[in-house]
Amino acid sequence: MIRDVFSSVEAVEASASTQFFLMWASRTNWLEKVVIPNTEKGTPVISNRGDSATYAYQVYAREAPELEELFWRIRDFVMDKHKAKVHIIIDISAKEARRRMNLDKNRVKSLFDLKPLDYHERARAGFRAFSEKLLGQVIIVDGDRDRETIHKEVYEIISKACGF
Repeated sequence: MIRDVFSSVEAVEASASTQFFLMWASRTNWLEKVVIPNTEKGTPVISNRGDSATYAYQVYAREAPELEELFWRIRDFVMDKHKAKVHIIIDISAKEARRRMNLDKNRVKSLFDLKPLDYHERARAGFRAFSEKLLGQVIIVDGDRDRETIHKEVYEIISKACGF
């Protein structure tokens, strides 16, 4: 439900700080409800979004460098020993991502999808900056290839990280 609030018109138009704290509320809830119970049972958890997205979108795309130090402090506090073993970032230009999104007739576009390309390029730069902060913990996958090739590479990375 927190993600639903985040996707509302009010939240999309909210300040970077408001979005930042909404995302941390959502991530905290997700950790408490999904990650911690499963990892304590020995079940790996795979997510399509995480702290890297908060960094990329709320700090970089929203051009809010004043949130960067706070990001790392909150990340340590909220995620504690439950930080991801590996982050996988599928890197692709905003222009190509938009082109592919427009080809997908089944996709329901969010208000964030409709933001200008420069917003998404700033987010891309944020993902790259995140990877530089966590050397050895982030794998950047070339997204400018066909879906099947990307899928195989991501599957291999996850399999290795989870010990499959």
